[in-house]
Formats: sequence, structure tokens, C-alpha cells
Amino acid sequence: MNQVGESPFPKRWTIANTLALLISYVLYTPIAHGLSGPHPRGLNAIQILMHSIALAIVAVAVAISQRRELSRYVSVPWTRAPLAVIGFISAFWAGSYQPWLTGPDWDILFGSFVLGSAAFLGVVPAREHRVAAIIAVLAFPVACFLGQVMILGVVVAIGIVPDLQASMVQHSVYWISVGVSMGAIGGWISGLALRRMLPNTSDRPL
Repeated sequence: MNQVGESPFPKRWTIANTLALLISYVLYTPIAHGLSGPHPRGLNAIQILMHSIALAIVAVAVAISQRRELSRYVSVPWTRAPLAVIGFISAFWAGSYQPWLTGPDWDILFGSFVLGSAAFLGVVPAREHRVAAIIAVLAFPVACFLGQVMILGVVVAIGIVPDLQASMVQHSVYWISVGVSMGAIGGWISGLALRRMLPNTSDRPL
């Protein structure tokens, strides 16, 4: 039972995001690689198409799940779903092909900004809670980075050399792990921040 004045929103938001990302990333690798096969860093036209279809499924699943939870408090137009698809795919490929940054997978890291905020930016009133708004926007990227660090740390620690492009199993496990991390960690952090901003929820401090 919730304590008096405590909103159930962060918990529902976390579960909704985690389930959406888990289910969609279970489908991601079979769709992205099932027909087009493994690939090097550069992709041909059919590989880009299949990856984009898989990315669109992820974006739609997350946007619909987030809209369902936010609609309890604010009006979220259905147009947020196609906007999430366009934004996520664009950010993903921008991160994938940018020539300046090395290190983490910048494709999903760029895309995580869209996944985490496409449904609420400009819809949820900040109500002067600027810090909470910034936290809500950054929660998914932070969780995405942590997910990458955790899964790579585990596979390296047990002696597995990551081969994400050639191994379907590693590719799938990696993306599911990163997705669940975004949903669980990012969802909880952004849920607490959004609770401060949404009407008719508790204004308990973060």
C-alpha cells in the first residue's frame, strides 16, 4: 500500500518502460539481423532498412507505453508515437555514423535521449521544476551508458570477447541488457523527476 501522499507513478512508469524495452529488444536482433545477417560497422541498404524497422518497433512500444501512463495526468497526442519513431531512428543513425566520438555505442546513446523524453517534452508542465526536467531528460542516457558498462564489464570479466556484429546471441543479449537498464534505471529516475512535474501527483522531494 502506498504511503499517504505518495504517488504510484514512478513505479508504474518504471514497469511500463522496462516491459516495453524488454519486449521490443527481444524482437530487435531477429528483425535487424534475421534477414540481412551479420555485418561490419558499415551497413548496406537492406541492413539499414531492417535495422530501421526494428528501431521503429522499439520507439513505438516505448512511446505508447509512456503515453498510457502520462495520459492519467496530462493529454498526450498520438502524434508523439510517429515523432518518437522519426526522432529515434534519426538520432540512432546520427550516433552510429558520427566520426568524432569513440567509446560507447553512441547510436543507442543518442537515441536514448529520444526514447526517454519524446512522450513528455512540451506536454508535461515543468512548473518551475527545472532541475527535475533536466533529470527527466538525462535519465535514459545515463541509464543507457550504465547498461553498456555493466554488460561489457560482465562479459569481459568472464572471458568473453564481445563480438556483437558477428554473434547473434551476444548481439541480442547486449541490446536486451541495455534496453532493460534504460527501462529500469532510467525509468525510475525519470519517474521520480516527472512526479514532481505532473499535476495531481505528490510533490514529495526527489
